[in-house]
Amino acid sequence: MSNNSSNKEPVAHSVSDHAIVRYAERVLGINIITIRLNMMSEFNRSEMIVKQHTTSEGIVEERTTGGPFKGQMGLVCKDGCIVTCYNT
Repeated sequence: MSNNSSNKEPVAHSVSDHAIVRYAERVLGINIITIRLNMMSEFNRSEMIVKQHTTSEGIVEERTTGGPFKGQMGLVCKDGCIVTCYNT
């Protein structure tokens, strides 16, 4: 039996964020829609705007969360889409 590269099994060296989200959704049973709605609700009821500026790509706004996580998490919104979150 030949030991050339065409007989080797593929090896994964990294995992994309998209794959992690789909794994969490489909294998772990995490409801991504609920998470999305919770994050939007947290951002929309946030009272404190930490930063707001306009870039060539649009308006970026950073807020600390309200609700049950008040002040514990920051959300960054770019042109109406939450693009990241972080612990405060």
